[in-house]
Formats: sequence, structure tokens, C-alpha cells
Amino acid sequence: MQLCRYVPFSRFCEMVFNKEITLVSPNKWNDKCENYILQLIKSKQGKSELKQALLSHNVIAEKCVDELIEFIELICTTTHCLCFSMSVDEEVMWNAYNYAQQTIMWITSDNKLLSLNPNYELRLVKYDLDNTKFDVFLNLFGNQNNKPLITNSHNLFLHKRSFFAYENECRLIDTSMDNKGYDIQTKTIPCIRDFIEGVMVHPLANREFVKMVKNMCDHFELRFLGKSHIYDFQNFFEV
Repeated sequence: MQLCRYVPFSRFCEMVFNKEITLVSPNKWNDKCENYILQLIKSKQGKSELKQALLSHNVIAEKCVDELIEFIELICTTTHCLCFSMSVDEEVMWNAYNYAQQTIMWITSDNKLLSLNPNYELRLVKYDLDNTKFDVFLNLFGNQNNKPLITNSHNLFLHKRSFFAYENECRLIDTSMDNKGYDIQTKTIPCIRDFIEGVMVHPLANREFVKMVKNMCDHFELRFLGKSHIYDFQNFFEV
């Protein structure tokens, strides 16, 4: 399955020159609604509200609630993610990620991403956070042998507001405890030429920018797909 990212030119250069991808802690996400459980437990009042919610829904025994909240906090602060889109060369994505018309869309595959690290997992994002809110997390919590248990921790990071449904997102996730204490995690790409399946530039990019990106791709032996033709009208009058 092809997956892509729409990034500013500087971010693309960092990946290619350093030959690495960068996963980011949810602490650094722009949309705080995505990980509002983490935002909630950052304060004493928030922890109290979460505790009462868990108790009122009979999620777990009272004596285990504090331990469960600590476990949730640990997961939220050690997990790192990187977002990819299944919307390859889509107008709405070029519009949403318009970095002065110098956006780079680079393409890879699910298999190539998963081959970078045995801890990596790819999961589809659900755009249902508007309606479900806290209820979406209730089925994560339980207990086993009187100990807190989270049945699917990935769900803590896979819900977004419906406004972002156009992103058609697939999220690369690493829950390794080795990430604790770090905002970012980098992973070396063994062969950048094989990892990147194609490079395309913004449909409104100027000629000089297109030429520069092509020269860069030629240098690193990357497949250059040219400028997006999403706004071309040569077939406008065809029936």
C-alpha cells in the first residue's frame, strides 16, 4: 500500500540528507484534542476528573484507579508517532499543506515503513472524536488479577476530529519504553533510494523550485514525479 507525506522542503531535505525519519511524542502534536487524555492528566484537577469518570463508569476497582492513570501517563509519554496519508496527490491535501507553494509530497509503502523497526505498527486513524469523546476510551480499560489493564493502547492515539477526515491518515506508532523522556525519536533509513518511491512538488510551484528539486532527486537517485497536475485543464471538455 502506498503512503505519502506532504512536507515543507526543509523537512524533506532533513530526511534525505540525514537518511532518517523522525517520530514525535504526542506532547508535541498541534491538535491537543487528539490526545486530550494526556492533557487531562497533566494537572491535579484533570487527574481527579479522569478518576471520577473511570469510577462512575465502573471501569475498574477504586483501589486500582491511581495505578491505571499512572500507566496511561506512561504510555502517553513514551509513545512516538509519525503521520502518513493514503491520499496521494489530492487537491485538498495540497491546499491544507501549502508551504508557500513549495510543498513536497514523498511516497513510500507500508512494508518499507514496518521494515525499519520491529516495534513499529501502522494503524488507521478514526475521525470520530467529536461525538465519542471520553466514551471512545472506556473499552480500553479493565483489570486482570486485580491489576490495571489496557487492552489496546494504540487507541489512545488513533482518534481525531471529523474535520480532519480529508487526511485519510495512517499512523506509524512506536510504544517502546526506550523512548521515555524524549520528544522525538529518529530511525535511520538504510537506503534512501529504495525507501522513497516517488517525489512530487506542489502544483503551483515555480519553475526554478521544480528544477531544484529534480536536481536533488537526480543526485540521490530518487524517482522524481515532477509537479502535480491536479490543476491542469487539458481534459476539461472531454466527455
